[in-house]
Formats: sequence, C-alpha cells, structure tokens
Amino acid sequence: MNEKGEVEVFIGSPWAKDSNGNEVETYYEIKDQQLIQHIDYEGTDYPLVADPLFCSDTIDNTASKYTDSNTFSVYPRTCARTYITASYTLGGALLGVFGSTAIGKQMWSEVVADASYQATSTANRPKLKDQFICHAVNPTTIWKSSWNLDTNRPDVSLLDTYKALCNPDY
Repeated sequence: MNEKGEVEVFIGSPWAKDSNGNEVETYYEIKDQQLIQHIDYEGTDYPLVADPLFCSDTIDNTASKYTDSNTFSVYPRTCARTYITASYTLGGALLGVFGSTAIGKQMWSEVVADASYQATSTANRPKLKDQFICHAVNPTTIWKSSWNLDTNRPDVSLLDTYKALCNPDY
C-alpha cells in the first residue's frame, strides 16, 4: 500500500514445484524494499519452478465503456481474474466478502473512477456493483471478455443477482 492506504500491487501466494510436480516449501520476504522468494529445497528433482503472480492494474479503463445507453462494459485485466481465481474459492459463499477484499475494493474503485461510470444515475449504482461482484466471484462469468453491467436490470439482492448468473430478469 502507498501512503494514502491505496493498494498498488497484488501478489499471489508463493508457490514452487520440483520437476515431478511436487510442492516445495517457499515463502516471501521483503528486504530493502525488494520482494524475495525463498525456496527451501534439499531434494534432487531439478529444475524447480516458481512463478509469482503480480497484478497492479486491475481494470482496462481504456476499453471499459457504455456499449449502448444501458450497458457499461467493464474489461478486467487478466492478472486480476487470475489473482481472484487463484486466491479464492469462487462461488456464492464469496458474494458477501469479495467487495471488502483488497482486490475487490481496488477493482471497484477503478470502475467508479471511470468517466463513463460517473455518468450513470446514482440510483443505478448499487445494482451495478452487485452485477460487478457477481461477475468477479462467479466461476461461469469471471472469464467472460467483458463484464456487462446493465442499468435496466432490476435491483434485486446480490444473492438473486448471482442466482441469475449476474443478469437478473427485466
């Protein structure tokens, strides 16, 4: 986090595997403002593989826009989708939690800062956030090319939005 308390980068959990695909003990350390991954390995099955996931820009705001007068298309970056998928068990249980996670807050703040989003009626914003959270935690929608937030959809609960695969009926 920076001095304003804003998240600047997300780093996935450390992992490492030997040449047979077995997990190897590993951890991160921050030293002299550098992130160092340590791997504790005494075996002989080389090479070892370790590839940390870094994500700093979660939404492609140049691509996110209104596709028509009612649909705001949000384009999450691949690193954000990968981070969410790797860090959480996706599904309905994550619904009430995702909006308060660091990546959930960061992604939504990027959406809210977009000029196109700023043009939406404040009355529509709660249901748009529900649709956004739904796309982020729903394993059937997280990898769609865009997350379409529709202002014309009814304002139902977050759970009902999820049950409708993020598209509650009109």
